[in-house]
Amino acid sequence: LKLADQEKIYEIVLTDRAAVTLDELFDQVIPKIENPNESARARRVQKRLRELLPPFYLVTEFTTADSVAFYESRLADGVRASTATREANTLSSILYK
Repeated sequence: LKLADQEKIYEIVLTDRAAVTLDELFDQVIPKIENPNESARARRVQKRLRELLPPFYLVTEFTTADSVAFYESRLADGVRASTATREANTLSSILYK
């Protein structure tokens, strides 16, 4: 979806997407997630991204390689593939919705 559509869905204002960090995006989106299980999953994803990526990593810097590294790190943590997939879907939803 376009930036304007994202702002409507999440009721947030992302004025300059190039200047938004992943952490800022998650901090804005997570409180809007009504399902407690989804909210907890989004917090887990945010925590893992904080461990994997440098501080102040911009949304526009996020690549497919980062997504693969996230997924593989979750598998290395010992979670089932289905859990890692759900978390990757959560990440994708937050980034691209």
